[in-house]
Amino acid sequence: MNRPWPWPAALVLLAGCADVTYTNERLEALQRELDRQYGLWTAQAISAYEYRFARECPCPADLTRTVLVRVQDTVVIAVIYADSGTAVPDSAYRSYFTVEGLFQQARLAINALADSLVVQYDLDLHYPTTIVVDQNRFLLDDELSLFASQLTKK
Repeated sequence: MNRPWPWPAALVLLAGCADVTYTNERLEALQRELDRQYGLWTAQAISAYEYRFARECPCPADLTRTVLVRVQDTVVIAVIYADSGTAVPDSAYRSYFTVEGLFQQARLAINALADSLVVQYDLDLHYPTTIVVDQNRFLLDDELSLFASQLTKK
């Protein structure tokens, strides 16, 4: 015989999971650090650069291939598959980000009150190198991970 879950017991169990529950203070701290790092990034006034980008998500295979993203004056001007050297179709450029776009992805996760968010930054250039988001820890396949590395000024 199936019995319904005793909801008060379930709430007690969930309340005891402090290590997987993020408070607004945590998101506020992430926002402060994001703002600080963004200020350090913009102060450098880097207008042309290239970086290596990878994504992990439940999405089409082409979107999870590592690419090189070239940016000029806050616009993605080229995206090249790292494994083949071939260009990503122009129609797919909107799936790739400038550094400002990476900061925006982290900001969107904060504003959406993501259950889990990890953001790491390059120690010298202050751009996001890792953004790992789990919007809802109770849902499968809503996770998104973005990885940026090897940024070089052009």
